[in-house]
Amino acid sequence: MIKGRLGRYLIIFAGLYFTCVFVFFRSFTSDKSDIVSTSPRIQAHVVNNDIELQKDIPHHIAARQVDSNQNLKQISNVKKRKNVRSKLEPFMTKGVLGNYEEQNVRRVTGPGEGGEGVDLQGEDVKLGKQSVAEYGFNEVASDKISLDRRARDTRPAECKYWNYPSVEKLPTASVILVFHNEGWSTLVRTIHSVINTSPKELLKDVILVDDYSDQEHITVRLPEYIKRWNGLVQYTRTEKRVGLVEARVIGARICEGDVIVILDAHCECVTNWLPPLLTRIALNRRTLAVPIVDGIEWNTLRHNTAYGGTLYRGIWEWGFLYKESELPQRERNLMKHPTEPYKSPTHAGGLLAIDKKWFFQLGGYDPDIKIWVSCSHVGHIYRGPRRHAMQPQDGNPQQSHINHLRVAEVWMDEYKEYYLRRNPNHARLDIGDTSAYKAIRQSLNCSSFKWFLDEVAYEMEEKYPLPPANLVWGEMRNENYSQTCADAYDHKYGRPIGVSGCHHQGGNQLFRLNVEGEWSVGEHCFVSEGTTVVAKHCVQMGQWIPKGEWTYDSQIRQIRSKKVDKCVATNGQRLFLEICDENSAAQKWVWNKMFQFLARRTHLTNRHTLHFSKSLVRNSYYLVVPELPPVVEGSDALFHWDTFPSYEHATPQAVVSGGLRLCSETDTAIQHHVEKTAHESSKPTFETIFNPIEDLNVSFETGFCTIRQLALVDQQKFANLYSKFDGHFAIHREFRFQDPTLYNLVQGLNTDEKRAKLKDWQQTLINLYLHFGKLNGCHLQNEELDQLQLLNGKLSQYQYSFAQKLLYANKTFTHLELDPFAFDDVPYHIKQQFAVDKSKPESGPWKLDLSDRTFHTIMTYSGNRPLRKLLFEAYYGRASPTVDRLNRNVENVVEITRKRKLIAKFLGYSCFADIVLQSKMARTKETVQDFIESTRSKLKPIHDENIRELTAYAQEKSKKPKEYEQLQAWDVAYWRQRQLQDLSSSLKVDSSQISRYFSYDRVLNGLFEFVQTLFGVKFQLETNFDEQYKWHPDVQVYRCVENENVIGHLFVDAFARPNQKSELCLATTGRDRCQRHNVLPIAYLNMNLPRIDGTTTLMTLAQLKEMFFSFGRVLQVLLTQSPNHELAGIRNLEADALDIIPHFLVQCLRDPNILPYISENVETKKTLDASTYHRALNQIDQHMITHDVLRQLYLSAFDLEIHTNATNYYDAMAKLWPSFTSVPLHNRDFHPCSFEQIYCEQLASAYYSHKWSEMIACDLFNAFKEVGMNEKDKISELGKKFRSTILARGGTVSMRELFREFRSREPNYEHYIQRLTTQV
Repeated sequence: MIKGRLGRYLIIFAGLYFTCVFVFFRSFTSDKSDIVSTSPRIQAHVVNNDIELQKDIPHHIAARQVDSNQNLKQISNVKKRKNVRSKLEPFMTKGVLGNYEEQNVRRVTGPGEGGEGVDLQGEDVKLGKQSVAEYGFNEVASDKISLDRRARDTRPAECKYWNYPSVEKLPTASVILVFHNEGWSTLVRTIHSVINTSPKELLKDVILVDDYSDQEHITVRLPEYIKRWNGLVQYTRTEKRVGLVEARVIGARICEGDVIVILDAHCECVTNWLPPLLTRIALNRRTLAVPIVDGIEWNTLRHNTAYGGTLYRGIWEWGFLYKESELPQRERNLMKHPTEPYKSPTHAGGLLAIDKKWFFQLGGYDPDIKIWVSCSHVGHIYRGPRRHAMQPQDGNPQQSHINHLRVAEVWMDEYKEYYLRRNPNHARLDIGDTSAYKAIRQSLNCSSFKWFLDEVAYEMEEKYPLPPANLVWGEMRNENYSQTCADAYDHKYGRPIGVSGCHHQGGNQLFRLNVEGEWSVGEHCFVSEGTTVVAKHCVQMGQWIPKGEWTYDSQIRQIRSKKVDKCVATNGQRLFLEICDENSAAQKWVWNKMFQFLARRTHLTNRHTLHFSKSLVRNSYYLVVPELPPVVEGSDALFHWDTFPSYEHATPQAVVSGGLRLCSETDTAIQHHVEKTAHESSKPTFETIFNPIEDLNVSFETGFCTIRQLALVDQQKFANLYSKFDGHFAIHREFRFQDPTLYNLVQGLNTDEKRAKLKDWQQTLINLYLHFGKLNGCHLQNEELDQLQLLNGKLSQYQYSFAQKLLYANKTFTHLELDPFAFDDVPYHIKQQFAVDKSKPESGPWKLDLSDRTFHTIMTYSGNRPLRKLLFEAYYGRASPTVDRLNRNVENVVEITRKRKLIAKFLGYSCFADIVLQSKMARTKETVQDFIESTRSKLKPIHDENIRELTAYAQEKSKKPKEYEQLQAWDVAYWRQRQLQDLSSSLKVDSSQISRYFSYDRVLNGLFEFVQTLFGVKFQLETNFDEQYKWHPDVQVYRCVENENVIGHLFVDAFARPNQKSELCLATTGRDRCQRHNVLPIAYLNMNLPRIDGTTTLMTLAQLKEMFFSFGRVLQVLLTQSPNHELAGIRNLEADALDIIPHFLVQCLRDPNILPYISENVETKKTLDASTYHRALNQIDQHMITHDVLRQLYLSAFDLEIHTNATNYYDAMAKLWPSFTSVPLHNRDFHPCSFEQIYCEQLASAYYSHKWSEMIACDLFNAFKEVGMNEKDKISELGKKFRSTILARGGTVSMRELFREFRSREPNYEHYIQRLTTQV
C-alpha cells in the first residue's frame, strides 16, 4: 500500500507501538515440502478486461465446510486422555489430518499454479515492466494466473495434524483489505484467496476500503464485480486520501465480525490459515495474532517459503528499525512442538488479527499482546521498483519519526534517551499530547520498560547494545569547501562514504561520533580501509564493530583514525584519509546540529501577494543550529550594510558564510529581543518593540539584495546559490510574523488611546504585523492552530505536486522537426536558435521544447500550421487530462482550490479571494470584477472586429483559404505578425531607422533630465568611485541628488555579457532607506544591450519600454521617504500597486513630448518627428492590443471565479471563455492545468494586479496630460505633488488613500480604456 521508507516505518510503527504493555507471543518455522495430490490437468486462462470472470475455467474451490465427523473417534479418545486440556486449546494427533484440513486436494495445473512463477516472453516482457512501474509488481504475469490459484502450502508438515476448536466455539472474522490504485488481478485474487481458504462459518465479511483510487477498474469495475458474492464482500471508498492506517480503521468500524483480520491487498492465503489465528484470540481476546508472511516475487509471482528451518522473533534496534533474531533457547524450552506459538517482543505490523472490541477499547492500533502463528501462512507480494510513492500527498513526511518519539515518550521511561542518542535530531519534534496514552498505560497497570527488557525482550541489549552518548553529531561541513558536506550516499553496506553539496536535510548527511569512538550514520558505522572510509553494520554478532577507532578534536576540528593514524580530508570531490596536518583546511570539519521540527507556525502569506507558497509552507523543516560556518575572508566586506557591498570579495564561499550567518544571527537576535521585551516590567512602546527589529532587518535584507544582484550579473557562480538562498531567506524573513509572543506585544499597542498618539506609518506597521500574524494563526490556541497547520500542510503538498508535474511535462517533451520546409517563414536568427546544427540553421532539423520562449516564437513566426497546432496542444496540454494519469494536475487543481476555500472559512472569510484582496489596493472582489467587466465590455467589440479582419487577411494571403474560415487559437499570433509587417510597410515605419534616433547615452541622460523636470532630483555620475564596489568595469554609479544632498545611489549595468549575465532588463533594490541610521537607498538597473566596440549603442522601441519600466522601479527605491526601513521602497506596497510607477513611466514614454529629452539621430542630430513616433508606438506597437488585454482579463476573471466560488476549473473555463474572445476554445486546451501563477505561485486571487497597476498608471498620467505635458512648470509642480504622495509615502499608507489624495477621487477606468481603444 505504501512504498518507500516512510511507508515501511509507518507499518513497523504499528508493531513497535504494541511492544510495551504485556507479554508477546509468536511462532515461526519453516516449510519441509509441498504435499499436493494429483488431479486431471486443468488449463488456466488469462484475465481479460471483461467484467465477468472467465466462465470456461474449472477453478478449484477449497472445501470451506468443516467436517465435524472427521476422525471423531480419534478425537474423542484424545480428549478423554487430555481431559485437563481447555476445550479451546488446540491439540495435535500425529499422522491424522486436523479437523479443518481438506481431505482430497486436487492437483491443478496452469500458469502459476501451486505457487509457481510465470516467466513472460516476447512483447509481454515490455508490458510487464510497464506494469511494474505502475503497480510495483508484474500485473501482466499476474493476469496469466487464475484468480483461484492454490497458493503453495508452505506450512511445516506438522501443521496439518493440529485440531482447532469447532466453528461454533471460534469468533467470526472480518478481513479488511485497503488499497489505492491497486492492480486488478492481484487485488481480486486476494479476495478469491480469502474466500476460498476460509471456513464459510468463520468468515463474516470481506471489507474493501478504497483509499480514493482514481482508476476505472477500481472505482467502476470492482463494485460491480463483487456483487457475485451477495454481500459477503463490501466496498467502501474514502472521500480523500487518508493513508493506510486510517483506512484500516475505517474498515474496522464498518465490519461485523468478532475479529478484525488485516491483510494487504496483494496477498494469497495458504490453506487453513484462519482457524489458527482465531484460536489464539478465542483463548485470550487480548491477543494480537500474526500469520507467517511468505514472500511472493513481484516479477514472476512465485510463492516462496519464509526463511529456512530457523525460528525467529521480532525485535528492533535503538533507532526503531525492525529486526529479527533467532528464537532464544529460553523460549524453545517452553515449546512441546516446533509449530506452537511463542512470545515475540514485536512484529512488523502489516498482517494481523485482533478482537474488534479490544481493538477499539485501546483506541485503535494500540493493542497489548502479539502472537505469531506458524500454522497460519499468508503469501504477500513485496513490491518491486515503482515510479511513484503511494503515501497520501498531504501526508506528513515526519510522521514516522513523530510516531517513534511518541512510543519512546509513552513507553520507554529512561530508555528514551537511547532512542535520542540514535536519532538526536528528533529531540525537538513536536509530538503532540501523549497524556491520553500515558493514562492508558497507567490504567492497564503496565510494568516498566526495564521489566520489559529483562523479561520479554531480554536479548535486546545483547543483540543491540545500548548506544554510547554522542560526542558530536549533525551535518559535517568541510572548512575548506564550505558548500561540501560528508555524505553516506545510500547507506549501503561496504560502500565508501564521500562528499556532496550540503543539503541541510539530514538523512545521509546526519553523522554521529560518540564518546567511545564510533562514527556512524543510521545503523551503519564507519571503519578505515586503506585510504577510504567504508560503512559497516554497527552491531555484528551482538558486538559493536571494533570500538574507539575515531576521535574528534574540537579545537583543530580534525577527525582522526587511531587505527591508521590518519585524518579525514576532502578535495571537494571525494572523502579520504591522509597524513594529519593541523594547518590543512581540507581536514577541518565543522559539525552543525540539525534539529528536525514540525512547523508549528508556517509562513502563510507573502506580504505583497498573499499566497500559500510552496517554498515556505511545509509540514516540517530542518533548522541548522551552531556550529555556524566559519567566517570566510571577505564575507564581512560583502555584507556590510552601512557602506557599499565590496563585490571584489564576492565568492561562493563568502556568500554562503555571510548568508547563513545573517539568517541565524537575525533569528536569534529577534527571538532574544522579543523574549526580553515580553518579560520587562515596563510596558512596551512602539519604539521598544520595533526599533531593534528594524536595526536587524537592515543588514538582513541588504544581504539578501546583494546575493540576488550577484545571481543576476554572474549567473555561473551565483545563480544556483541564490535559488537556494531565496527560500532560505524567505523562511527566516517571516519568522517574526509567526511568533505569538511578538503578536501579543504588538496587539498591546492596538488600542484607540495608544493609536491616537502614533503616526500613520506607525499604525501601518502595527496593522501589518497583526494582519500577517493572524493569517499565520498567532491568535489561535493549539488545537485550532493544529487544524490550520494541517490544512496549510495539505495545500503545500498539492502545490508542490502541481509544480513538479508541470516541471516534468516541460522536461520530457521534445519535438524534432525534420521537415525542411517547416521553417521557411522563420527568420534566420530564430532558425539558428532551434537548429540542432547551429552552423546549418537553414536545413534543420530543429529541436523544440515547451519553454515559453519556444512556444511564443513558433506561434508567431512558423507558417507550418500542423507544427503550430502540435506545439499548442502540447503546451496547453501539459499535466492535463490528455496525458498519463500519473502526470495530471487535475486532482491538484481541485484540491488546491478546495483547501484554500477551507482555510478561508477557518479564518473567518467568505472565500479565499477576500483574504487576498483585504491587503490590496482594490480591496474587494466586487471592485475587481467591476474593473474587469467594464474594460471587457468596451474592448470585446473591437477585438471581435480585429479577429474578423485577421480572418479575412489570412484567407487572402493563404494558399489554403478554406483552412482559415475559422481562425483557431494557434493561428492568431502568426497571422497577426504577418498583418503587422504589412501594416508597418503601409505606415512607413522602419524600426531600424527609428532606432538611430535613440542611442543609449542620449536616452539615459534624457531620462535623467526628464526625471529632474518631473520630480526635482538629479543623477550625477560618480567619477572616482572605488572599483571594489563594482562587480564589473562596465558598471556606472550615479548619485541621486536633491538640493545638493545625496539621497541615494544608482548602479547601472547596461551591456550584455552572454553566458554570464541575465538577459532580463530588470531594476532591483540594493538597499532600502533607513532614516534612523541615515542609511541611503541603493538601486540596481541591469540591462542587456548589445555593444560593439567603436559603435554607438542603439535602442529599439521594445528596449526603450523595458528601460522606462525598470526605471520606474528605480524611482520607487530611491525616492521613498518612509521613516521605517520595513515600509521603504516597494517592501510594503500592495501587489496591485507594485507596478504603478513603472507603468506610469511607460505612459510618459508614449507621449511625444518625451522626444526632446531622449531622441537625437546619431548622424543628423535631429529629433524623431512626433507623427512617426506616434505611428510606431500607438499603432504598430498597439496592434490588436485588445486581444492581449482580454486574454489577461480572462485569466484574471478565471482566477477570481475559482477563488470566489470554488468553481470547477473546466466549468469556469467554459463559462468565461466566450465572453472574452471569439476564437473558439480548443478541446485540448487545458491551460488551468499549467496555470502555475495562481495555483502555486504568488498571484492566487491577484492575477488582475498587473492590469490594475496599468489602469491606475493611466489615470495618474492623465493628470499630467490635463495640465499639458509640454508645460514644464506645470508638470514640475504636479510632479512634486506626485512625488510627495505616490512615491514618497508608498508603503506607509494605503495606495488607495494616496491615490485619492493625489486625484481627489476614486480611480477611473475610462483613461485606460481610451488608451487601449485609441490608435489613430
